[in-house]
Amino acid sequence: STPASAMTFSAGPPAPTNFDGATSGDIQSQPIRIGLNLTFNYALQSTTKSLNVYMKKPSETVFTKYTYSDPANLPIVPGWLPLPVGTTPSFYRQPDRWMWRIYDQVADTVWEIGKYEFYVTAIDTSGAESVPTATKSFKFYSAPTIVSPANGSTVSVTPRITITEDPAAVSLGLVLYKKNNDWINVPGWWPAPRDFTYNGPALTADGNPYRLIAYSAGGLNERSLNAVSIFNIASTTSSLDLRSKNLASILSILESLKAIVDK
Repeated sequence: STPASAMTFSAGPPAPTNFDGATSGDIQSQPIRIGLNLTFNYALQSTTKSLNVYMKKPSETVFTKYTYSDPANLPIVPGWLPLPVGTTPSFYRQPDRWMWRIYDQVADTVWEIGKYEFYVTAIDTSGAESVPTATKSFKFYSAPTIVSPANGSTVSVTPRITITEDPAAVSLGLVLYKKNNDWINVPGWWPAPRDFTYNGPALTADGNPYRLIAYSAGGLNERSLNAVSIFNIASTTSSLDLRSKNLASILSILESLKAIVDK
C-alpha cells in the first residue's frame, strides 16, 4: 500500500459500480474481532490493468492506495474464505462481484475511533485511471463502559446492569455468555436499556464465569467497539442444605459427648 494524494482523473476506463460495505465480526471470540467488507461490481475490460481500493483512517490526512494488478487472473472464490490474516487486507474475485476485506482476524481494538473513508477505481494499460466511486464511510465510537456488573466482580443472581456510552450512540446491544461460550438468549437486548435489573433466564454459580458484552450503534455504518465484563454469580446455599449441615454438626457433638460419658 502507498500514500495517495488528491488525484486528477482524466478520461479512462469505466468506473466500478454498486460500491457498498458493511462491518462484520465475531463477538463470541476472545478477544472480540471486528471486520470490514467492501463490495463492488466491475466488468473487466481487455485493457484492465488493476483495481485500486483507497482507504483513509481517522488519523490520516491522505488516502492509502491498495493496488491489485492483473485482476483477470485472480481465482474466483465463491464464498467468504479465506479470512484476512492480521491487518493485511484480502481481495477476492467472486462470481458476481469483487470483495475487499480487512481486520476480521484481529482484536477490535486495532480500529481507530473516528471515521474511515474508502473509494475504488480501475486503471487501464495506458495508465489512465477511472473516475472514483462515491466515497463510502464508516465510523467507530469508543466502547461503552459496563459500570455494573464490574469486570472481575461477584454479584447476586439478579445483578444490576448499568451501561454508559458515547452520547452519539443511538442503540445499545447486549450479549451474555456463560462458561464454555454458551450463549444466553435474553429477549429485549437489542435495543437494550442502559440501567435495569437483570430479568432473563436464571443465572447460577455453575455457569461461572459469565461474559457480558456491550456495543452501541449511532446510525447506518456507525458502531462502537465492544466492552466486555467477566463476572461470577455468588454461590447460594438452600435452607435445607443449611439444616442438614447443622444437624450433622449436632450429631457430631453428641457423639463426642457420648464418648466422654462412656469413658
